[in-house]
Amino acid sequence: SYNRNAAISLEIKGAVSDVVRILKTVGDIHSFTPLKGKAPGTVEVLLYAESGKDPREKIFLAFAEERIPILKMDIRTLSLEDIFLELTKDERPPIDPESDPKGGASV
Repeated sequence: SYNRNAAISLEIKGAVSDVVRILKTVGDIHSFTPLKGKAPGTVEVLLYAESGKDPREKIFLAFAEERIPILKMDIRTLSLEDIFLELTKDERPPIDPESDPKGGASV
């Protein structure tokens, strides 16, 4: 079951610009951070839901509608220390979709 103090970790096969565009249309998401995926052509996302909301089904349906596969979706209960460590341990910087060379066309 989903806990409101949890983060949702996603691994998505696709361009950063598409992932960001789709996540912005999904309700019940408080914030998210896209990172370049470990595997080529993937994006990892750490996201947080609005208080008391569970956006997993909406996320799945939004990506399925665009035919972009979600390779992994995990729920992680994190303390503030865990969040800090998660954000600072990874040397892969957050991606700016505007500067991503594979991100597709800018509007």
